[in-house]
Amino acid sequence: MATAKKTIAHNVELVTAILSYTDGAFKQATASDTVTDFAKYVIEKNSGFGTDDFKLSDKVKEEIVQGYRMRYSARYPAKTYAVIGNEYFDIESIDPTQRDKVKEKVEVGVEVALSFTSNEFGKLANDRPQYHKLIGKWRTETSTYCSNRFKDLEKAAREAVSGGAKKKRTANLSFAETVDKTVTDLKTKLAKCVANKTDSSANQDKFNKALAAFLAVWKA
Repeated sequence: MATAKKTIAHNVELVTAILSYTDGAFKQATASDTVTDFAKYVIEKNSGFGTDDFKLSDKVKEEIVQGYRMRYSARYPAKTYAVIGNEYFDIESIDPTQRDKVKEKVEVGVEVALSFTSNEFGKLANDRPQYHKLIGKWRTETSTYCSNRFKDLEKAAREAVSGGAKKKRTANLSFAETVDKTVTDLKTKLAKCVANKTDSSANQDKFNKALAAFLAVWKA
């Protein structure tokens, strides 16, 4: 019998105890069914979810992501870090006999990491670079977890809408058609990046000049 260690935070079981192969399989299936049931709930409340090009409202998605953040925070509770010479060390990595000698300690977790606005987080890079690095690690890992869980939800929604039927394969595009599609996709992505100001490398002027130069040769 193998039993995983359990730690409780916010009334959520962090690491599930697996009592046997059968017990583990039952819990795995339960988790899978929960994703399916939640996907159907979202579809019921948001007609079109699970179909191509449909996007949930920012409000609904934020509520969903908040749930993912809660789970991540519960599974990975905040940690205490020792501040030594402007560097941050997990207190658990320090010799127990030396921990009481640490003069400065900080606690960082999901809640603290996400409490910074984008501007505030950016300023940390200059004011407290090592703290910025630590906060960035928590923000990135939390964001990745939430993104993966949302992808799981979208996949379950697509399966629920299609009834499990596999999507028909599209015909292979010719190279010229692939070029046209790529140009269109790049224009769309650039427009979104510029509008949302999420990517400093998305330079409209440079793109237009590069595209014009490329098309001048390609279409000749």
